[in-house]
Amino acid sequence: MKGAIETYTSCLAKELGRRQITVNSIAPRAIATEFGGGSTKTDGNKRNAVAVVTALGRVVEPEDGGVVSFSLYS
Repeated sequence: MKGAIETYTSCLAKELGRRQITVNSIAPRAIATEFGGGSTKTDGNKRNAVAVVTALGRVVEPEDGGVVSFSLYS
């Protein structure tokens, strides 16, 4: 699902960019929550494996999502 959203966002940005309309999406990789059994939140090995392949070099914390959303909409 996330790949489809990223592709759609990219295509939409190319199409609407000609009219000076920006397109954004929020699609974090792994968030440290209880979803999926909570292993991203509690398993140190999984957190390290995720951190290596993310732009921030760490697992996203739930509090981070609000900051990103607010930044895009303000």
